[in-house]
Amino acid sequence: MVILDEAYSDFAELFAAERGVEYSRGIEYVREGRNVIVLRTFSKAQGLAGLRLGYGVAHPDLIQYLVRVKVVFSVSSLAEAAGLAAIRDTEHIQKTVRNNVAGAKYLTEKLAEMGLKVQPTWANFVYVDVGEDSVAVAKRLQSEGVIIRPLAGWGAKTAIRVSIGKREENEQFVAAMKKVVSAAVQ
Repeated sequence: MVILDEAYSDFAELFAAERGVEYSRGIEYVREGRNVIVLRTFSKAQGLAGLRLGYGVAHPDLIQYLVRVKVVFSVSSLAEAAGLAAIRDTEHIQKTVRNNVAGAKYLTEKLAEMGLKVQPTWANFVYVDVGEDSVAVAKRLQSEGVIIRPLAGWGAKTAIRVSIGKREENEQFVAAMKKVVSAAVQ
């Protein structure tokens, strides 16, 4: 059995379309009857992270095994209602995904102008090599009112993960980063 975590699928599908590649065939594999489970979440493009709500798509025979070990009442009726409303709100999802693509482009350009290495993203965050201790950079950014995730704990000692936000939030991050980068150079 193969489990495909497609938590960032809403973002990745648009990035893939822009880059001229196919994002995923996970759902097709399920339709073909393969031993594949596709997992998705409502915590990203739908903005329901606090509910810890998601779903899986698999062949019915595979689902029957999962039902046997499922926790009773694992999803509250409120969370279920929120999930149903979110999945129907395609306008919100499209707006979120478009904002994300624009934000990724903006952050990538601005960070590259500062001489930093940014990996092309497929999600709602950018991975940036800051060229120095990421924990120290995170502390300096925090003193500027910006919180990012240093990736030193994951073995990337000079990398940070920056969530893509609204335009104003992205601009606030870039302004803080310019101060932190210039502070590091001095």
